[in-house]
Amino acid sequence: MASALKSIFKQQVEALITQVEATSVWVSLSGGLDSVVLMHLLANWHADNACSLPMSAIHVDHGLSKNAQAWAQFCEAQCQQLSLPVKICQVRPKQGPRLSLEAEAREARYNAIQQQLPKRALLLTAHHLNDQSETFLQRLQRGSGPSGLSAMATVSELKPGLMVGRPLLSVSRDELAEYAEQQGLHWVEDESNQDLLFDRNFLRHQVLPLLRQRWPSIERTMARSARLCAEQELLLQEFVAADLAAAVSCENALNITYLRELTPLRQAYLLRSWLKQQGAQMPSEAQLSNMLSSLLVERQDASPEVCWSGSCVRRYRHQLYLVEQQSARDLTSLILPWDCRSSLVLPYGLGTLEVTRQVQGTADMPVLKLPQNECVSVRFRSGNPTCRPYGRKGSRPLKKLFHEYLVPPWQRESVPLIYYDDELVAAVGLWICEEFAQIEGEGGTFRLSRP
Repeated sequence: MASALKSIFKQQVEALITQVEATSVWVSLSGGLDSVVLMHLLANWHADNACSLPMSAIHVDHGLSKNAQAWAQFCEAQCQQLSLPVKICQVRPKQGPRLSLEAEAREARYNAIQQQLPKRALLLTAHHLNDQSETFLQRLQRGSGPSGLSAMATVSELKPGLMVGRPLLSVSRDELAEYAEQQGLHWVEDESNQDLLFDRNFLRHQVLPLLRQRWPSIERTMARSARLCAEQELLLQEFVAADLAAAVSCENALNITYLRELTPLRQAYLLRSWLKQQGAQMPSEAQLSNMLSSLLVERQDASPEVCWSGSCVRRYRHQLYLVEQQSARDLTSLILPWDCRSSLVLPYGLGTLEVTRQVQGTADMPVLKLPQNECVSVRFRSGNPTCRPYGRKGSRPLKKLFHEYLVPPWQRESVPLIYYDDELVAAVGLWICEEFAQIEGEGGTFRLSRP
């Protein structure tokens, strides 16, 4: 068994390293049987093949068990025996309004790992055939479509820049246990793995044994179904890629006119694909249906929105925009003094404002006159001051200018406004007021970097 498992691992890990062009390999080490076997396989493969890639382990202490510190010490000791560097991270997840404690712990774990791993690192996890079956059944219980029923892929980008490889998906838990016994490995037991309040544990201890008793090969059958769902999803993604290219603007807005021309099924799939492309949590089927019926109505004077799980989709001028659901905030009274030399970090995660000095502007792109003795400040929409943008005739109230410059209503309150003393001189990214714009002579241009 040991030689067969080593052969499977060698084939998988070498393919993964090549696929993601990894410059280092890391093992996600919990101290349990599965991850200890994975670490042992990696260490042996590394030694047998004289691999030059650096290998390391990472352990995340969630603080959810009284044994957490002992597990971290165990992982350090195991890595020391194998001469494998290890990083220990601490996180303290709390159950939130939208996610279970189990899901919050998983999110916190991968956030911590993402912060610790270098660029182009490959993180290996010990997910195996039984885990795949549990994931498949969990997604089935939630009513997932082909994307969800694909379960876990051999490799995926879990977070931006965090490539996760799963080289043991074709191997059963029993096969890992047999290898561990043969090699004389030691591991820890997480008492929470017996808690049937967790859905995964209920499936593992109550449901799957019953299914195995009736159909001994059920888990390999479910893995095949997951693979077929993944293939179908990849094919659908190839088709929807053309729709995304045609319907999504450079501002990541989705064109409603294009969307209306599609069949209902294609509308729903394009909308889901657009949301997924931007990293939004997927809405339920009912929420998606509500989104389509609310946002595709003909009335152009309406500005509907649909919100779920911290995200909102809003409509403006034949376009759909994905925005974060904002907590209550009041920017109207803020006055942020600025020296126009260092960068200015704006509140509420609105970004960082910087000014670049230029020798001169152009007729199409003037620069802002630099302040003389005026006090410079950054403010936000308060009241309705007037301004005459460079190159335009006559002054306009700020509200009308935002409308003319096609600024979506929900963005207007967060547009940084530059003031000299108490006079509006520019709206960042939109215009410079006529009397403060210049072509000849040194001036400044402003850039807002959003997080």
